[in-house]
Amino acid sequence: VAGSDYPTLKVAMQNMTAGQTLRLDPGTYDIGELTIFAHSGTKDARITVVAADPKNPPLLQGVLRLSNPTWWVISGIRVQATLPGTEAMSIDGGNDWVIANSEFFGASDTDAYTNVVIGAIQHPAPQNFRFTKNCVHGAGTSTRKNTDHNIYVNFHGNPNSGGEIDHNL
Repeated sequence: VAGSDYPTLKVAMQNMTAGQTLRLDPGTYDIGELTIFAHSGTKDARITVVAADPKNPPLLQGVLRLSNPTWWVISGIRVQATLPGTEAMSIDGGNDWVIANSEFFGASDTDAYTNVVIGAIQHPAPQNFRFTKNCVHGAGTSTRKNTDHNIYVNFHGNPNSGGEIDHNL
């Protein structure tokens, strides 16, 4: 983890605060089940996680869960689902977050129903988010009914919610 004062990627991500940028060096990171109970950034001081070398993005193996991210940006990483029954990424609630230029895959090998979940699980529906220019592939072929999605959105929109899922492959 480039420029990090933290012993592990998990600790670094869990301690990110407004205005901080975490640059991930190339390589493979075994993240297991990494749940980030996100601190909030602000419009003028986002919390950012990016590849240190965009031409050689880091690979996170496990499942990355963001709980209520606000003013977060994640860009240029690869996340591979590797734990049984789990997706590569899950985003629960939050607002004004952006996930871009990244790759999510592996659900077909974990018996998960999707590679990416965007929803309202323990938090209100996400608002003003953007999931864009990502590559999401290898949808699961789970044994469960109504499965096999690359991106699964599990919240009902309303006049206060909103977001964009665009320009993904």
